Order: sequence, then C-alpha cells, then structure tokens
Amino acid sequence: MQSISPNDLKTGGKDPPIAYPAPMAGPAPTRYRYDVFLSHSSADKPVVRELAERLRAAGLRVWFDEWLIRPGDLISAKLEEGLEHSAVLLFCMSANAFGSPPSSRSACATVIR
Repeated sequence: MQSISPNDLKTGGKDPPIAYPAPMAGPAPTRYRYDVFLSHSSADKPVVRELAERLRAAGLRVWFDEWLIRPGDLISAKLEEGLEHSAVLLFCMSANAFGSPPSSRSACATVIR
C-alpha cells in the first residue's frame, strides 16, 4: 500500500485518493493450525455451535471444543493446545459466560502469553 502525503490531499475539490489493500481469497497463510479459537460457556453451546459452523462454512479453520475434545482427553491440555495453535481468540460473552471455568482458563492462558 502506498502512503499518501498531506500534499497529495490537495486535489482541487475532488475526493482524495484512497489506498485499499488488495483483496484476499480465503484466510491468510499462517503458522497457526486454526484461524479462530471459540471460548464460551457450555450454556451457550447451541449459539456458539451455529457461529462455529458459519465460520467454518466461510473457510476459516475453527477450534471448537465439541469438535476437538474427545472422551478421556485432559480438557485443560486440549484448551491450552488449541489456544497455542490459534491465530485469534474469540470470547463469546453472555450472562452465562461470566464465571464459567473454561472461559476463565482461556483468559488466563491468553494473559500469560
């Protein structure tokens, strides 16, 4: 993207030029396994599941606990692994989320980083 100096803005009454980044097709190449980690209260699972499905349909790689944590897995280890390999943490906040242990763990792990 080219920068615009104040002198460039003197256009004689015409709109100043606007520099837009080139559009991208799909998610940007990344070192992360997931584009987004969804942190939520289990009480909000139906709403967050719909969000996860929509994000996945849009081409994003979504870390959603229901899809990636299996019986017998150590939940805290799976959460930490998911956070470590996600580009973005999305807190799905509602009245249910305040005080929810999984959300609290996600927040603590993120702050430590």
